[in-house]
Amino acid sequence: VIGAAGFVLGTGIFVATSPFMLINLAYTGSAEGIRGAGKRLVVTPFLYTFTRGTGDYPGYMEELELVRE
Repeated sequence: VIGAAGFVLGTGIFVATSPFMLINLAYTGSAEGIRGAGKRLVVTPFLYTFTRGTGDYPGYMEELELVRE
């Protein structure tokens, strides 16, 4: 339940801040801000919530390595 709430909240924050990140992209030409925010706010909670087994709580660094693919 907490993972799903984190996914929904992170997605909302990402959508709300994406116009500012797109302005930054237009000026700098670098999409690293958008990619980093997307991974941290959307992908990580999604993977934590929907890809792990029931009762499996991976360590923080293991989850981070999964996102870096």
